[in-house]
Amino acid sequence: MLSHSLYNQLSNTKELNNIFSRRINNFLSLKSIFQKMNISFVFHQISSKSAPQTMPIIDNSGHLTSFLNDKGIGAYNWPGDDLDHYVTQNGSLFPNTVRLNRTIVCIPLHQGIQQKHLKIIERNITKFRGVHDK
Repeated sequence: MLSHSLYNQLSNTKELNNIFSRRINNFLSLKSIFQKMNISFVFHQISSKSAPQTMPIIDNSGHLTSFLNDKGIGAYNWPGDDLDHYVTQNGSLFPNTVRLNRTIVCIPLHQGIQQKHLKIIERNITKFRGVHDK
């Protein structure tokens, strides 16, 4: 059963539309930033009914997540720790899955992210690439 406060949050159409709009704007902003930086991302577009919390990108070095985490950015690999234990223990049988688990980095873009945060993400990825793309 939903709590009263959760019910109120989920039934507040105006706030839900606001959240949806902020996430879409953040997605489009990050997409523009990453295109200029020639960063590969997993989804080039989203459906008109999607309100993503992250933008998955490809990091072939496998080190971007820890770099961003050290800078206070809540990026994470996907599926990360949710990868099935059998796959983890038998990685040679699932080389593509293991590689993707290491290289797919989810960059936060939820409604709490502001333009100043997007600039911090951009600045830190630029720093990272300056060191790792040589």
